Amino acid sequence: MATSNTERAIDIALVLFFFSPLVICYWSSTWTILDLYLFPSNQIVSGWVSVGVSVSIMGMTFLLQSRLNGCIRPEQPVRYVIVTRIYTYVTAFAVVNNWRGLWVLMDTYSGITLPGACWNLVGGVTGLVLLRGYRNILAPPGAWSLDVNTETHFTVLTLFRSKSGGILHVIDVVFCVTVVSTLVLLVWRGKWLLLQLSLALVLSNKLHQAVLTTVAAHVLQLVLCITQFPARKLSAYLHKERPILQVVYDNVCVFIICYTSVMYWQGMWNLARLLLEDSPPDLTQWLIHIIGFGGLMVLRLSTTIQFPGYFIDGEFPQGVVLTPAYVSTFFTTSSHGLKNSTEPFHGISMTTVTSDIPSPDNAIGDILESTHM
Repeated sequence: MATSNTERAIDIALVLFFFSPLVICYWSSTWTILDLYLFPSNQIVSGWVSVGVSVSIMGMTFLLQSRLNGCIRPEQPVRYVIVTRIYTYVTAFAVVNNWRGLWVLMDTYSGITLPGACWNLVGGVTGLVLLRGYRNILAPPGAWSLDVNTETHFTVLTLFRSKSGGILHVIDVVFCVTVVSTLVLLVWRGKWLLLQLSLALVLSNKLHQAVLTTVAAHVLQLVLCITQFPARKLSAYLHKERPILQVVYDNVCVFIICYTSVMYWQGMWNLARLLLEDSPPDLTQWLIHIIGFGGLMVLRLSTTIQFPGYFIDGEFPQGVVLTPAYVSTFFTTSSHGLKNSTEPFHGISMTTVTSDIPSPDNAIGDILESTHM
């Protein structure tokens, strides 16, 4: 299934101007709603409650995935649609809680300083590189997951791919939802604060800061999208010939893509807040919340914001794919055709067999096929 240049151009435009803003709408509105309702007068309590809720939900997803995959089947369409959408909403809510809680606690305990931002970035990058989990820092517009594989909607991957049912799996789960998630946040927080504090030294007007960041992010993201195809070819070559070099090369690419994503998020997030600062917070944020999640669900992109688990550096043969093959797949091909297509899709060919990757169950190949991270 070939993808034309026109379709790729449409995909890039959709990602930059439609899909990614919907993700940010969901995240920013959910974050603000929590600020409004979750112990607004006590930031420390609010932060710890967010962390506790998120860790509990994220941990339960690992324990319940086998039962859910077995009981909730696509053959029961009404039940399947209802349960999967609730599951996606709950796990997405958990991820936002996790980030908000840790972010609020770090702001409260360590403050917002340039040295602190540097330490956050260095610590997060070092920890994830050593664990071979650095690619988990990717987020839209640098990562997408399409609602394609109905067989593995509830599958959540641990970083060490431990077998379920033993004490090692429990340790793996606890380590992932506490340590790995925190390291990912440290990378984003470090980059976010470095950008924010650096811009404040140059521009005092917050609206000008937001506009400059947004425009620069769109331009850089466009350049990355255009150059992703030769970059993928090099990554695929290194995967076959020099696997260790592929990990290094992909990590460098991921660092650049992530920084561009941070710019995109910060610009769009701050611009939206400045434009909506005079509107009623309750009504406005709930409306944006509904538009964000509802839009992603209707467009079959909702799994992008749910909790998918953790990915290993170097396990994707074709490297990083920045834009989903959305037009050529969703509008011209059935789900069965997507499943059996040889078109590179989210970093891995749909016909690729990933049997060399240790797995807690037989579903890992399917989830890797439908997920780009």
